[in-house]
Amino acid sequence: SRSNRGRGGKGAMVRASEQQHPAPSGHLIRTFGQSDREQIEASHTEANVRQVLTLLNGFLEDHVLSSYSSELMRVIYEGSTDREKVHTAYQGVLNRNPRGRELAMWEHEMSQGGRKVVKDLVWTLVNSHEFRFVQ
Repeated sequence: SRSNRGRGGKGAMVRASEQQHPAPSGHLIRTFGQSDREQIEASHTEANVRQVLTLLNGFLEDHVLSSYSSELMRVIYEGSTDREKVHTAYQGVLNRNPRGRELAMWEHEMSQGGRKVVKDLVWTLVNSHEFRFVQ
């Protein structure tokens, strides 16, 4: 229903804290480890094939990288410098600042490739081993 859009309905992009608990079956947050609450210990913390396929089969492109309603991409693009954009991407995806080498590499890439590199940066971070459901 329309009332679920943007407030936790299936496929809605909202903060995990705003999502109904448990999230509907098939929702991204369930794919990345949220428990169904039918058993005491039903969550998972190990990466799995379903997570990889979800990211590789267009979810990221459709709902984050190319979406005009993507809060993450909007905030990153608002950065006034490449350094600020890199920091925002790392904070938004991995909840940490980039390390020295990471920052230098992405700043260099952005100086060469512009706006497309922002999408590459977010794609890389979300598809990294470091990105998974936070315990």
